[in-house]
Amino acid sequence: MLTVVGMFIISCGVEEYYENLLPQSEVDFSRKYIHRLLLKDFEYAKSVSDSFVSPLVAGNQVLRVIDTLMVGDHISTLHLKSLPLAYGEEIHRQYLFEIHYPYQWWIISIVVFGESDHLTVSGFNITKAASSQLELTRFFLNKRPFYFYVLLMYQILATIFVFVTLILAFKTKMGQRKWLWILLIFIAYGQYTLNWTTGEYTLNLLILKTIPGGIGTTGIYDPWYVDTMLPIGAILFWVKWYKLRNPRPPATEEDTESNA
Repeated sequence: MLTVVGMFIISCGVEEYYENLLPQSEVDFSRKYIHRLLLKDFEYAKSVSDSFVSPLVAGNQVLRVIDTLMVGDHISTLHLKSLPLAYGEEIHRQYLFEIHYPYQWWIISIVVFGESDHLTVSGFNITKAASSQLELTRFFLNKRPFYFYVLLMYQILATIFVFVTLILAFKTKMGQRKWLWILLIFIAYGQYTLNWTTGEYTLNLLILKTIPGGIGTTGIYDPWYVDTMLPIGAILFWVKWYKLRNPRPPATEEDTESNA
């Protein structure tokens, strides 16, 4: 899941970095397929498509989108991400590309299947985007509902609370169980995850984790999330610390007689 990360990401060279983690043959094949489509080389597209995708390319569906809707000079093609769909000897991976035309952004998704020396396209989809993915998924503070800011502030304060508790734990004399308490500080209960871009959320009350939430994103072109949890371990440490600082006085004979 999410970890606590910086609010700013250096994006220079990110696309090249992610592509270097993938087999070069796949990247070259997927880029060539998109490039030939935009050049309206449908014969090539059909030759490397399976029996499901080939009719779409041969028919009017893809041709209509490229000829009618993608108007103007092609500006750029950006590789957004690659998602493995299955694991095994054969390649089965989804590639997403952002196609930029003047005042238009399109997302083309293709599924690459086969072996490195014989790849085919077994899935194909085109959707229109309101803007670039970098713009749509960036972290911004303006024009958000009020409870967004409440959750964001809570998570920042909760993170500070955990670190302050950790410092206090290192300075507190607690005997041999001290390191167990230090580990307990990182335990958090429950999970409320808010998609900062779309406002979608998930709630899980049956979970214990060792990371008390955070603010982050899973990729440069993915939405930002605010992941909030209750730092139950840190709270329990403060209860323990209070009892150590304020021990109960030993019972006297008068207290024993009064209880009797």
